[in-house]
Amino acid sequence: QALTCTPADKIRVQACANSDCTELFDEGVSVELLPENRWSNNPVNFVGEVSELTLRSSQTEDPVQLGILAASEIPTGAPQWRCYADGSSTQSNCQIQFSESGFSVSVDDHISGEEVIATIIAVKEGENDPNQCVPAFTGEKDVEVSTIYQNPGPGTASGDHLIRRLDSGDELDGSSQSLDFDSTGTATFPIRYEDVGSVVLDARYEGSGDDAGLVVIGQDDFVARPHRFEVIIDGNPEGQDFSDGSYFKVAGDPFELEVRSLNTLGELTPNFGRENNPENVELNVVEAPSAPLPNLPPLQGTLGSFGASCENPEGGKACGTFSWPEVGAFAIEPTLSDPPYLTSEPVASDPLEYVGRFVPSEFKVTVADKGGLQASCGNVQFVGQPMGWSLANLPTLSIIALNREGPASEAYGRITKNYTANDDLMKLKPSDIEVDFPTSQTITVEGEAITLDVRHDSEFGNLVATSTPGEMNYEFSTNDRIWYRKNKSARIDSFPPELSFAIPAFSDSDNVFSGELPDPFQSGLEDAFEIYYGRLNMENVYGPQNVKKLLMPVHVEVWNGSSWDIIDVGSCMPNDLTVIKTSDETTQEYHDLDDSGFDESSGASNYYMVLKPKTDSCSEDEDCTDTLEWPLASGADLEAGELPEEYDWLMDFWRRDPTPDDLQS
Repeated sequence: QALTCTPADKIRVQACANSDCTELFDEGVSVELLPENRWSNNPVNFVGEVSELTLRSSQTEDPVQLGILAASEIPTGAPQWRCYADGSSTQSNCQIQFSESGFSVSVDDHISGEEVIATIIAVKEGENDPNQCVPAFTGEKDVEVSTIYQNPGPGTASGDHLIRRLDSGDELDGSSQSLDFDSTGTATFPIRYEDVGSVVLDARYEGSGDDAGLVVIGQDDFVARPHRFEVIIDGNPEGQDFSDGSYFKVAGDPFELEVRSLNTLGELTPNFGRENNPENVELNVVEAPSAPLPNLPPLQGTLGSFGASCENPEGGKACGTFSWPEVGAFAIEPTLSDPPYLTSEPVASDPLEYVGRFVPSEFKVTVADKGGLQASCGNVQFVGQPMGWSLANLPTLSIIALNREGPASEAYGRITKNYTANDDLMKLKPSDIEVDFPTSQTITVEGEAITLDVRHDSEFGNLVATSTPGEMNYEFSTNDRIWYRKNKSARIDSFPPELSFAIPAFSDSDNVFSGELPDPFQSGLEDAFEIYYGRLNMENVYGPQNVKKLLMPVHVEVWNGSSWDIIDVGSCMPNDLTVIKTSDETTQEYHDLDDSGFDESSGASNYYMVLKPKTDSCSEDEDCTDTLEWPLASGADLEAGELPEEYDWLMDFWRRDPTPDDLQS
């Protein structure tokens, strides 16, 4: 509807590119409009759409038909053109009914639930100038005012919200409203529309008395858009919680989500999602202010239709099942999928500021490096002597935090890259990981299986995040010590160490467990070496009573399966043999121990002790005998598995009685 005294405005023309005109023709066109005269612009040049066109007309008997007289290009859509008259958000039949008098109705687009002012101006053609509008009447008039649903159409809303006049409380359902028109023919009143969509406010006056026979009509459409979208996730904590075991979901597991379209009063807007081309909401993953993260992949899942997808369907609500493939937390920012809302404006919503915490589903564990045992004496290692890892070749486990296998992981991959982003998320600690060290090794000697007892003294290793997000390396401790317990069964020929290590199941403080574990692995050797059964031995030496000194050979010897061989142990030889004392401190000492040394002239690698008789310490009628004992043993309880120290590995089973099974110096 339009008036002859003022142009019909807000006329839009679209050039369509597809069947429903959701895509516009992207080439420039020049269009000649019908009727040919009295347009604000004719012809018009545009790409896709032209708006804010105006048209004057004095034709009142029949509607004025709008159309296209000629066009420089033919759009590819069907229909090729669409027409929207008087600012409407719905397609019209491209006709405008002009009248000499009528109501000019005006309601601004606004947010649903807000109070807005409706303006109705009663106007007619000026007697002296038909193109000039003048007041049609003044004073109080009873005007029928009604609500007409345009998009969505009638009957689609739950309860069909009507426009309400606030100063009287009346619903504008066609009832008569008393309006006071001022000297300009203008009446105003406050209204509120609590739903969304494109709605028409229609006004009609049928005169009586002096106005008998006078009919004045008019209408205006407006768009009420949602105030905000609210996201609700059942079970999601209200705020950040990184305490052990307090988490929302496993990464990749499904969770239910509800979106509500609300007006300014916090009420649902049932019409949202029921438009001719249904509007929808996009859920954007953004950074949670309290828990920033480097990786924020999108949610996996689909939001259902508004009014139909929740367990208890309700207009203005939509539900869906979603999953997130990462760990940590995020915020959800709901926005219109295709802004603006109808022909109005975008909908601004505050995000749901915290969703989480998400934790891994499991840890993938593999052996990245079997490590290398390092002999304590070059390429020689002894039974009873602790050995450790090469510092350049520590056994290393690769540990990767994974999400749950499913739709989220298919789109993103299974590694949760955020797990190693900070200490709050990386709940796995070195103390959570244990290693099953070997307890024995079986050696076959002349067809007989001999089981050797293996002991260890270990510490928790070092867990570090690698340069690849979500991946960690667990390095065994540099302080680990492993040894073969020295007992009589271990006196066999030399053999290579073959020691296997196993990784039992473990979990972090959120009870995220390791998944499939690697098979037990045999550690490598930094350099090839064998294990020897060895001991420190001293040879008897003889000399006259007046000899100035005696050289007592001392050497390390190893068992070759049938006899003892002397071996050079280099730096493993005790570095000070002068600590060998008489076994009984109360016994008279008849000898002094001088500095020990290395006899380079000897064909074998022999050390020796220098024994010197004490001057005048022994008379001719005395048995001037000293008993020497090597007291370098640490005193560790080797039978109980205590860590051998110093030179315990050089002891042997020397005595036959009274304790033949005890190691002795």
